[in-house]
Amino acid sequence: MRMSQLTISSAEIEGTSVGDAIRQFMLHQAACRHSQSTMDNYRVMLSRWQDWCEAHDVNTIEQFSRDVVRQWLTELTNSTMKASTVWTYTKNVRALFSWLEREELLEKSPFRNVPMPKVPNEILEPFTEDEVKALLKATSGSRPYDIRDRALIMVLLDSGIRLEELTEMVVGQVQSDGVFIIRHGKGGKDRPAYLSTVALKALRRWERIRGGKPGEALWVGQRGYLKKNGIVQLLERIGRGCGVHCHAHKFRRTSALWMLRSGADLLTVQKHLGHANLDVIQKYVKLTCADIQAAHARHSPAALVAR
Repeated sequence: MRMSQLTISSAEIEGTSVGDAIRQFMLHQAACRHSQSTMDNYRVMLSRWQDWCEAHDVNTIEQFSRDVVRQWLTELTNSTMKASTVWTYTKNVRALFSWLEREELLEKSPFRNVPMPKVPNEILEPFTEDEVKALLKATSGSRPYDIRDRALIMVLLDSGIRLEELTEMVVGQVQSDGVFIIRHGKGGKDRPAYLSTVALKALRRWERIRGGKPGEALWVGQRGYLKKNGIVQLLERIGRGCGVHCHAHKFRRTSALWMLRSGADLLTVQKHLGHANLDVIQKYVKLTCADIQAAHARHSPAALVAR
């Protein structure tokens, strides 16, 4: 039975409320087995959009016309919201309407031919080598939580996995060769991730202290399983202790860029990060080009001759 048959018939299209459309869309997303982070993102953004609709007397999906879309986008872009958040917000609402159109619950999405908000093409900097060394020095003690924190940092840096993927790691997941499978990662896909012998050694040291049965949560603290917010706070605490701005995604950027700087090809880095295409990886190439430019400025042949 198709999804549309479980929800509303074509005769009811014009009367579909914004709330009903969101509930049906979220049911579909849950069936696609998206990560909890993706589901939470949809839920927050679409709830915010629903509030906007209620404030502007937009009660049904048919009322959210192209003109209303432009009004909504104008208010968003003129707000204090970050450009990247505006883009994500718009992408999620547009995804809702694209799904309604595919399911024939809406004749045509009002987002057709409406350009997405522009996002500054900026690349956030990775960790410097000195910063990573400072983080590792801050976790070089022999206390259990030092060993845990060091292992956690090494896994993030070496594997380039996402925060959500890190929190879902379990005891016994990483094989003896350092390979482990990310289950239902972004897009609901499984993929392999890898640890070097150095990172694997740090992880095994933590596992020996951690104990537990295979399948149990790998990262734990005094109060039990470390969830996403717990790891965020843990990384912030480590960073504050050594004067480094520390968060999980910065390790992911660093992992990608350092591999490129070491000579890894684009396809390898793409697979390493689990991206479906090379679009994001191309951004990192710009930073490596900046490395070349800086090196050229230091070692310019013409400048050497002119000395």
